[in-house]
Amino acid sequence: MTAPDLSAPPDAADHAPEPGVFTPTFERYLAGVDARTLQSRVVAALEGEGAAPLPYRRTESHFLVWLPDGERRLWSPWLHLDVVDADDAPDGSDAARLFGRFHPAPSLWTAVMLGSLALGVTAAGGGLLAYSQWLVREPAWGIWLAAAGLAGLAGVLGASRVGQRRARPQMSRLVDLVERSTGA
Repeated sequence: MTAPDLSAPPDAADHAPEPGVFTPTFERYLAGVDARTLQSRVVAALEGEGAAPLPYRRTESHFLVWLPDGERRLWSPWLHLDVVDADDAPDGSDAARLFGRFHPAPSLWTAVMLGSLALGVTAAGGGLLAYSQWLVREPAWGIWLAAAGLAGLAGVLGASRVGQRRARPQMSRLVDLVERSTGA
């Protein structure tokens, strides 16, 4: 992925996270800015310098940002931000790297991952059972378990796409925070 040109104002394509992924991501490189300075800017933006503050937690160079209680819904995104010095800046200059990834709330994300694991195991187990039944010339009813597991996985993916569409305005708000902190 190429880094956007931060010397020009971002257009709509640069502003939004990458579409079509389970957890949308974005990345920014800021030439001539070290990570500590950028971290200070992120804290200032989070604490409401020029806008309403957003709740967050910070550990060293990692930030976890979410929306206030009154605005949060089941599909509301949580933003994980990493702000580090970039050793791999596209132009080879000294730069800070800001990497963001959107997830659902941690409790929902855990449920989605555990549910996906259970559905994947059900699909794989059903497939193995069906194959074993076929080998011994028994009715291969295990194929229904495999189909149910795969249908469930498709349902989880579909629900995540619907949630991402519904969360788009909230994701934009969180990305605006990043844009304010980078000065773009």
